[in-house]
Amino acid sequence: KGIDQQNIAVLGFSLGGLTSLQLVGARTDLSKYRQFCADDKNKIDCQIWEKSAIDLGEISADKFGQSLIDKRVKRVITIDPPLTVAMNVADLQKRRDDVLLINLGDTANRLPTTDLWQDGQGFARHFPAQNYHQILQGNHFSFLGLCKPEGARFLREDGEDPVCDAPDKSDREKIHRKILSLVIDFLQK
Repeated sequence: KGIDQQNIAVLGFSLGGLTSLQLVGARTDLSKYRQFCADDKNKIDCQIWEKSAIDLGEISADKFGQSLIDKRVKRVITIDPPLTVAMNVADLQKRRDDVLLINLGDTANRLPTTDLWQDGQGFARHFPAQNYHQILQGNHFSFLGLCKPEGARFLREDGEDPVCDAPDKSDREKIHRKILSLVIDFLQK
């Protein structure tokens, strides 16, 4: 079968999740995001800008919030997208049923910027309840590939991100299967 170029589904994780939301109309507000970072500079995504020597004060608000809509994209699966705190939710109102939101981990171990639940950024409340899912046993990095047994220790020693750290009783293979099941169910609706 060929690809129906006018009926594309996109899955994005983390910044890819942000991009997937932008493809169906989400736009970000730089002033909201600057305030978010100013309120607490310890947020990991705000630190990434600093580590990259990017000054949020020098970024163009027009480019930061530009429309990236792609009319071919009909449905979106987004896993732990950041910057929802800076999104204009009204831009997505017509596409609410076309978006599947997945959060990894419980509220205690989610990144503040990716916590879509009402106790976090509250982004999920703008979507139908059946379009929001939490996979409580993991954390943000549980979406990534399986790690070698010594991976977490090696990364810590090298000062890298904790991509192999996992909460107790977390099983990435089970989390991957759960995500796959949610995605298939969503796409088959």
